[in-house]
Amino acid sequence: VGSDSAVFDINWDAISRADFSIADGDFLSDITIVGEVSGDSDGMAIKLNNVIQDGNFELTFADKEEGVIAMTFTGHFDPSNLGSDNDVEPWTIFWPN
Repeated sequence: VGSDSAVFDINWDAISRADFSIADGDFLSDITIVGEVSGDSDGMAIKLNNVIQDGNFELTFADKEEGVIAMTFTGHFDPSNLGSDNDVEPWTIFWPN
């Protein structure tokens, strides 16, 4: 949308949560957030393992601005690795050297 001249003379299909199901294969187990180091052009990344989006899904709109999506993600330990040598925290930071 985001336009003063948008025309909405089309037919709409209503989609609700009851209309579909999400298969296990539709989920991603890990996410990586990529950005730039402040004050530099170097890239960096933060990877969260076994992640769940467990906060509210919020959209913020302002006239003539980009929309902002705010989400909270939490990485989780793999229960099968607890107490083993593979028991590592569910995150990795990739920093330029």
